Amino acid sequence: ELMSLISYILINFYNDSNSTVKDTSFHIFLINKFGDVCFLIGMIISAAYLNTFNFKQGLQYFQIFNMQLSDIFIIFMLISASVKSAQFGFMRWLTNAMIAPTPASAFLHGATIVSAGVFLLARIESIYQFKYQSIVFALYFFISALFAAALSLKENDIKKILAYSTICKISFMLFACLMGNVIIAILFFVIHAFEKCLLFFCAGNVSKALSNERDITK
Repeated sequence: ELMSLISYILINFYNDSNSTVKDTSFHIFLINKFGDVCFLIGMIISAAYLNTFNFKQGLQYFQIFNMQLSDIFIIFMLISASVKSAQFGFMRWLTNAMIAPTPASAFLHGATIVSAGVFLLARIESIYQFKYQSIVFALYFFISALFAAALSLKENDIKKILAYSTICKISFMLFACLMGNVIIAILFFVIHAFEKCLLFFCAGNVSKALSNERDITK
């Protein structure tokens, strides 16, 4: 919540006279709120049926609308992770967020907000293990990785290329979580935070040296 709010404020602060930027930043904020609402619904389900947020203790023992409650919980959490991590269908919010100053891109968009989905899946691993939703979403994350990589090939904006790279790598982390390799996903999660910060700062230095030019063909 705090990260997406800071992102919205920073983008507007540095582009306060540009109405297009204001619309874009609000769009980014709204998409992130959709992910937050899905997460909130999942936690409300846990609180309503278990009277606790310790969701590991027994969601599988309840049913609603002829569906196991743990399945509904998992679906909302996976949607939340997909939105936060800018997966297929939600990628535009991250690339649009590249209008923010480079430090904001490095710390917020490259290493913090977009990584939240990976941390979420690592935390709820015990619930989605051996569930059919895991296979479906694992395929979805794999397709997201390929799609982001393909889009980066036709992009000329240096920061947007890094944004697509971030989406691709986050997709592989999410894929690893759903395939049961949470330790590998978290290791890559930590490495990626430092790597992406450094890459964004390098991109910022190159851009500043060329009078804020971000087109790699120039």
